[in-house]
Amino acid sequence: MNDQKCVILSSGGLRSLVATGQWHATHNRPEAILLHVRDGRANDQPYYKCLLEQAQHYRIDDVVVLDLPHLRRRRRASVGAGDGSAGKQAAEPRLIKTQLLLSAIAMAAELGAERLIWPVQSDGQVHAVNHVTEQILLAEQLAELDCNPIPKVETPLLELTDKQVIELGTQLDVPWHLAWACNGIKEQPCKQCLGCQRRAAAFRAAGVTDPIPAKPKLVRSR
Repeated sequence: MNDQKCVILSSGGLRSLVATGQWHATHNRPEAILLHVRDGRANDQPYYKCLLEQAQHYRIDDVVVLDLPHLRRRRRASVGAGDGSAGKQAAEPRLIKTQLLLSAIAMAAELGAERLIWPVQSDGQVHAVNHVTEQILLAEQLAELDCNPIPKVETPLLELTDKQVIELGTQLDVPWHLAWACNGIKEQPCKQCLGCQRRAAAFRAAGVTDPIPAKPKLVRSR
């Protein structure tokens, strides 16, 4: 297995951008491959577009797409996502992270990578950190039954809060405008869905100006 190659599991979102920025800032960084999983979400296109722009920015030539549309196919879209209302987030299908992780490990091994960078985040919640850690241990044990050696799974953002992710990304000078967060499917973020609200709250908490302008208010004609 080539010890000079790593796979970054990337959605095209904020955490993927920061994880890629970390890789870029590493001295003697290994060759990177961005792995994008098409998991069945309706708004995959703007995420993937941002991923390609991130790859271009960091001069990453290899982008691999893994089609797993069943992961979120049963998930209902957030009510009102992208239509001007905040909406309520529906529950995710079960085992989604476990399936995602196992598939990513398998693909990284097939690509000959020694490391798999998974930009999963707990937002500072201890139980979430423990849960992800257990998932990784079990996934690695299962993967070793069919493949040896396997890539080492790294989670550099796991214990960070949303505020800390923005602070870290700012230190790394990442291009925030190349990260998608909206739950909607339009070309521009709606600024009102849960994804947009979480992004806005993270930037406010970190005291950083989001380069994506706020949604303009409609001016009623008199």
